[in-house]
Amino acid sequence: MSGARAVPPLFIGGCGRSGTTLAVDLLGMHPVLSPVYETGFVLEVAQLLFSSGGLSAFMVADQIERLMSHWSRDLPHRPHNKKEYERYWHGAHYVLFDRDTAMAATGTLIEDLITAEPQAGFRRFVTGLFADHARRDGKPAWINKTPLYVLHLPLLKHLFPAMKFIHCTRDPRDAVPSMLSRRWGQHQTVDEGASFWQSCIEAARAFAARWPTDHVETRFEDLVTQPETEIARILQALGLEDCSADMLSRFRDRVRFDSGRIASLERDPAVSARIEAIAGPTMIPLGYR
Repeated sequence: MSGARAVPPLFIGGCGRSGTTLAVDLLGMHPVLSPVYETGFVLEVAQLLFSSGGLSAFMVADQIERLMSHWSRDLPHRPHNKKEYERYWHGAHYVLFDRDTAMAATGTLIEDLITAEPQAGFRRFVTGLFADHARRDGKPAWINKTPLYVLHLPLLKHLFPAMKFIHCTRDPRDAVPSMLSRRWGQHQTVDEGASFWQSCIEAARAFAARWPTDHVETRFEDLVTQPETEIARILQALGLEDCSADMLSRFRDRVRFDSGRIASLERDPAVSARIEAIAGPTMIPLGYR
């Protein structure tokens, strides 16, 4: 499979701090796939278009324009909260289209919203921006990552019927404390974090049950400890040529895999016990004992 037309829309998501950036960064080493990530505007625009209640089309259009103007103001740079030890080939974020391109696409979307069918307009909006990104990257196809996709999979599937989803998981005894340590975290307590992790797993599993051939699951632990095997498995599931050896050879030139982030000795036993009490039944089928 070497042409862009043969590659379906590819999305990556999962609970925060579960290796979604590592997964898209690695898969973006493939000669066909251009990684584009930290694009939260996709969900925000979709929710304005399709879940905005009684707002008029003109009010929705105004909010979309404001949202995109704010989101794109620093392009191609985007803020991030990665730590110093988190190094990626493509960087902490990777968006190559510029502000002018984003706002021109927004204008076309607003015209489609007022004069045509919004679902088709939204697809053109997203795929057009991502295709521009891939073109600038010299690749024929794209793979897009935003963690919260995992909670909106039926909507994504409705909007992109041919899509495939890569779900990233991580032991919640590592993922939850890491998530709570970040300023962007909307969850303030261990209980909230553990419940959120469980919700993400359940949402992905519900999608897999309904669309089993369009779902691929990968564990952060496997990506770090056996990347060759895991990337080859994911590529096979996506129907892409296995270039994992070459991909990882180039990746290792710049980035090292840090297995110290797995089952860290710094785990707080009381925190781990509380997470196990809440998420235990969901952890065990994933191999987190």
